[in-house]
Amino acid sequence: MKLSCLPVSLFPDISSGKMTIKEYARLCKDMDLDGFDLGIILLKNHTPTYIKQFRKDCDEVGITPAMITTYPDFTHPDPVQREREFEYLRHDIALASNVGARFLRIATSIGDRLREVGKIFHRAGYLHENPEHFHGRKLGEIVARAMMRLSEEIGFPTTLKAVPGYTKTHKLKCLEAAKNPKNESKLKNMGCSRKIR
Repeated sequence: MKLSCLPVSLFPDISSGKMTIKEYARLCKDMDLDGFDLGIILLKNHTPTYIKQFRKDCDEVGITPAMITTYPDFTHPDPVQREREFEYLRHDIALASNVGARFLRIATSIGDRLREVGKIFHRAGYLHENPEHFHGRKLGEIVARAMMRLSEEIGFPTTLKAVPGYTKTHKLKCLEAAKNPKNESKLKNMGCSRKIR
């Protein structure tokens, strides 16, 4: 069995540069995971130089990405943009292969529902941008930032480190539970990937 996990609670830190992907990879290695998952939006650019450095960092840490998640918007109302989304997907497939990922998760758009959530955040002052002007990844990014603002305002932890009483012991218990096949459906719901040999 192989274990990997998507760093949902770390997205803001990785996106802002507070944590590098190499540091995240090291964290996964230290937790005895077999790989790590990334949203494609966390890869800062797609140049050969960046990809080469990414792969070098992974080699130094001793762990590779198991899965890259991409977010094409196949529901965009403009047919020209929908065609662009397929082009983005083709590019993302090549990129995932180039960074050494074995799997590509295609999280198709939930644009309309996400835009409605964005409107609520916009009216409440947590989203500064008008969600009507965004689609696909960018829409997801601005709504995620609004969710983080709300969470921080009400004192809700946005990372595991911020959870009162959370220790390395808890992390080790989580990893041990993740190795238990009886927990497979729970892990899938948490965004963790498992591959059984």
